[in-house]
Amino acid sequence: CFKLPRGLCEHINSVLRKFWWGSKEGKRKTCWVAWDDMTKPKFCGGLGFRDIELFNLALLARQAWRILQGPDSLSARVLRAVYYPHGDFLGAGLGVRPSRIWRAIMEGKEVLSQGIIRRIGTGDSTKIWSMNWLPRNGLLRPVPTDKPDPPIMVSELIDQSEARWDQHKLEHYFNPMDVEVISGIPLSMRRQNDFWAWHYERKGVFSVRSAYRMLVMNREKMTAWLDGRPGKSDYKSEEREWKSLWQVQVPSKIRLFLWRLARQSIPFGDVLHHRNMAASSSCAICGLEDSWKHSLLECNMAKCVWALEKDEITDLIGELQEQGARAWLAHVFSELASDDLVRVVVMMWAIWYARRKAIHEAAFQSPLSTHSLISHYIAELEPTKPAPREDKQVQYQGARWIPPPLDFVKVNVDAATSKNSNQASVAAVACDSSGSFLGASTLVFSGVFEPETL
Repeated sequence: CFKLPRGLCEHINSVLRKFWWGSKEGKRKTCWVAWDDMTKPKFCGGLGFRDIELFNLALLARQAWRILQGPDSLSARVLRAVYYPHGDFLGAGLGVRPSRIWRAIMEGKEVLSQGIIRRIGTGDSTKIWSMNWLPRNGLLRPVPTDKPDPPIMVSELIDQSEARWDQHKLEHYFNPMDVEVISGIPLSMRRQNDFWAWHYERKGVFSVRSAYRMLVMNREKMTAWLDGRPGKSDYKSEEREWKSLWQVQVPSKIRLFLWRLARQSIPFGDVLHHRNMAASSSCAICGLEDSWKHSLLECNMAKCVWALEKDEITDLIGELQEQGARAWLAHVFSELASDDLVRVVVMMWAIWYARRKAIHEAAFQSPLSTHSLISHYIAELEPTKPAPREDKQVQYQGARWIPPPLDFVKVNVDAATSKNSNQASVAAVACDSSGSFLGASTLVFSGVFEPETL
């Protein structure tokens, strides 16, 4: 796998864009959404297209990961003998007269270094200030301290006799945010070496998918910083909004219509005027100021269709005051039941379709025929819906302890996290084949919030 020239990547991206937006009579149609936005994952507001240059870098990062994880493989040994005979892979440089393969691997290593993290065992091989080892979003290293004689290795922060973090050192050398993260890193009672893992996968194993998403998000943050745009404070809320849009049980073309509506990329009057594609932003049907809300909800043509709907839906639609299309859709998704939500989005799509027929083909439909089209369309969707799961009645039987074979010992373990504090505990109980108690042990951890970590 080689690094593709940037010109070739741009050409492939251009071919993808032309294919998606289409052409008419040999002329390219308007690209209503920027390519950088379309290459974002769907839960970030994109369509999930692959930016070829970033995807190529993610593939190269996989090659670098293989060398990092398999230093004894034939290819890794050959590269080590040529380019870093007295060092390690992460510290290797480009060197003199490097081959194209090594140049590509170095590009992948730069990507890999943004997402790898040290999993702490004894802490003897992890440097505190120059390695990634803090499991959190953002900076994976602690903030440097101005205190004299700071510790160098992570092992200096661990009380090896009790396998606990030395809280006195943590509070002395680190800021409170770093102390909270470090305290939540579990330590093993057994001595095991530190190792590299991939931060953006739960299992710690590198994947091209997560590496590509990391590159896209880093590009978004860098672009926002260069443009002076404020950073987003609630990524989770935005992800929920986009996920709820893509989970609506309607055909793909209607979900794509909702996506374009949320992205303000449907050619309403105000959008056309803002792009200098129309002399004014007036509605082509009634002459009033046009916008997404006017075209789909407030225009006389749309009002006549909504008037035929049941009162529960029209009352909710009338109460919503959000001006932004995405915020309006998010409110509708959270308030309406599944069947009513399907009806609303199909109605919006049908109104837009009727408007385009009226404006561009002079084919006007009566509100009743549009409403009839909506009802027939929804009826045709019913067979395609997934069947609801049947809840099988399972008779509960009380938990029963199963003894081990003769001369064996059985150890039962369990773990739990506290909702009211940042503590968690792990317990183990040992019994023999007759059920006699042999011993028990428990450990309490501070700063652990996820059961999977235990």
